[in-house]
Amino acid sequence: MADYFTHFSCLLPMPADDAEACVRQRHADLALDPDAAGGFEVSVDRDALWLRDCNGHVDLDALVNFIIGCGRVCGLSGLFVIEYAQTCSRPRPGAFGGGAVVIDLDACEVVEEMGTGIWSEEVIARHGQTAPLLAA
Repeated sequence: MADYFTHFSCLLPMPADDAEACVRQRHADLALDPDAAGGFEVSVDRDALWLRDCNGHVDLDALVNFIIGCGRVCGLSGLFVIEYAQTCSRPRPGAFGGGAVVIDLDACEVVEEMGTGIWSEEVIARHGQTAPLLAA
């Protein structure tokens, strides 16, 4: 049997005091609802909040909501990108890929997201083909 994983690691730049406040809030939220963990961990790394998957089963929506919440509370602005990898414990067609989510911290919303599977289908379609030669 194969196990599927989503991995990521990123730094959200912010003053250390704000990063520590986000970590404290995360711990308080998890104390109230441990089921809302979302499969990611947070800690302070100098002047940034370090976010990463803790078991390869991250809930990207929960992660995005956490980042938007931190951005709102800490007054962050600009675009922030989460890149992730999708892997598998065994070789399986279509089991590997990745993607990215772009968050507008000013508007507190996702402005674009892309997965490599959808992206490759769009490229193939632009070139007039309906399916890849080596379909997954």
